[in-house]
This record gives sequence, C-alpha cells and structure tokens, in this order.
Amino acid sequence: MKNMKEYLKEDQLNFFSLEEFAPHDDLKKQVKKGFSSLHKSLCSGCFYNYEGSLLFDKICELPEYYLTRTELAVLEDNMGDIIAEIPEQAIITELGNGNPVKIKLFFEALFQRQNRVQYTPIDISIQYMAQSMRRLIEQYPNLQITAIGGRYEDGIHFLQKTDAPKCILWLGSSIGNLTDNKAVDFLSKISRMMQPEDSLLIGMDMIKDWEIIDAAYNDAQGITAAFNMNLLRRINNNLDADFNLAQFRHEPVCNKAESRMESYITSCKDQQVSIRDLDMEVSFKENERIHVEVSCKYSEEKIATIADRSGLRLKSRWFDTRKWFSLNLFSPA
Repeated sequence: MKNMKEYLKEDQLNFFSLEEFAPHDDLKKQVKKGFSSLHKSLCSGCFYNYEGSLLFDKICELPEYYLTRTELAVLEDNMGDIIAEIPEQAIITELGNGNPVKIKLFFEALFQRQNRVQYTPIDISIQYMAQSMRRLIEQYPNLQITAIGGRYEDGIHFLQKTDAPKCILWLGSSIGNLTDNKAVDFLSKISRMMQPEDSLLIGMDMIKDWEIIDAAYNDAQGITAAFNMNLLRRINNNLDADFNLAQFRHEPVCNKAESRMESYITSCKDQQVSIRDLDMEVSFKENERIHVEVSCKYSEEKIATIADRSGLRLKSRWFDTRKWFSLNLFSPA
C-alpha cells in the first residue's frame, strides 16, 4: 500500500490507494472476461467511474427510486438507537462512497456524543471519492478521514492493522448487486476479518409490489438507462472501443422467481464491435444481451439464511413504517 496523495490538512485526511488495485487494468480484466463468455456480462463495479458515480447520484434523487428516501427515513427515525450500538472509539468504515446525506446523519449524531470521529470510506471510484472527502473535511473540522481506494475486502484487510473496533456500513442495498451465493461468499470473507467487538450495518431492500420495484429501475427520465449506457461509453474511452451507443438499449427485467431485478444492455441489431486495447472483435446478434447487474430483494427469512451461512449474528434490525427497507446490524457469530 502507498500514500497516493494528501488533501487539505495532513492531520485530518490521509488518502491511500491499494497498490494491487488499478482501475484501468481491472476494467480490462472484467471486459475481457465478460465478453469472452458464452453469455456476455459485465460486473456492476464497472459502472463506477467518475461519470457513473455522478449519474448514480441523480438516480438516487428520482421520484421512482424509493430506496434512498426510504433508507434515509429509517436512519433518521432510528439514529439514536443505531449510534448506541457503536462504541465511541470505533472507526466508521463505509463500503462505497455513498450518499453524503446518509453519512452526515451518522456524523451529526456521533458529534453530539464525542469530540472526534474516525471515518474510513473504501471505494474504487477514486476521483469521485477524493472530491467527496474534501467537502466533508471542510464541513467537519473534528473528522479524521483515512480514505482507501480499492476493493472492499482489501480495504477491510488493511484496517485489521488497527485494534480499534470498527462499525462497517454497507448502505443503499448494494448487497443486492450480488446473487445470494456471491453475497454469502463476500460476507463470509468480511466476517472472518471482523473482531468480536466489530459490527456490520447493511441496508437491504425488502420484497414489495413488483410494479414499484420495476419503476425504480426504469425511470421516466431515462437516467437509469444513461447510467447503464455510460458503461459502454467508458469502454470506448478507456479501452479504445467503438460501441455505437445508439445501437444498444437499456433493458430491465423482473425476475420474480429469484426475487430480483436484472439489468441488461441489449443489442438492437447484428453488429461487431472492436476493443482495440484488448485486440478483441466482439460480435452481437440482434436482441443479444449483456448482463450488467442484479438487484436482489429480501425477505426476513432470506436475510436470516444469508447471515447464518456467512458466519454473522443479527444484533438489531430497523424498518420504515411500510417495511419496504431494512437496516440490519450484524456481529461475527
């Protein structure tokens, strides 16, 4: 690991980039793997360059996208109880540089109780995270930030070097971007790295009327479509490809049997795309799909099963009044 760059006050913000994580090389690896498969796919992490992160911020403000508003309501209504579960000396670790309103709710509550707060966000969108951290430092003079650019599990592994307890936040139902088995694999890695006094707070979107869910991923303004299509634009810009975005479309699909939304980018015609940095020629048939994301929805029983399989114990849970969204606080079993 190396210190990438220090912003503003040296005693208030450290910014690290994991040496083994290189966003450009990671994109090349994911694109080559995904387009070499029989059923083409790209991992959801490929969405989050700087432009992708900005587009996702816009998605969170959409009237159809209930997730952010509902999770915020759960946080606002229960923050006192949540903070009571976090030791005063704990490092607040956030997986993903998420909605700043959410983390500010934590800071406002914590600063009512204590003089200083230690915060460690972990994210692959390094440029976007750097700007966010500068704004937080300006707003909270007693906030100590150690920002880590890299994958979540690598960042948590780095944090094992400190003996301080950690409260790991994984908000926004981002866990839903993993299938159940992959979620168990990931959470098992995290639980094995957690100390007995550590905790993990996960936002999880609950099963509800599928018309409400479908609208959240197919908004009238087309921001979600732009978010998906930005993935092809990123490949064009970073890997010298020639995707014609007008010849592809955003296609969300309700998979009720698996309790999840699925997002695809679909080819509008037979065509061939060159990705020169990879020396690849990729052929697409008309209506052939690129699978780019899943967004799983949860029941209380499903959450319990995933936790049990992952070596986690449910300590506390909070819902909104409609039980559309849940915040689940886990400790290592």
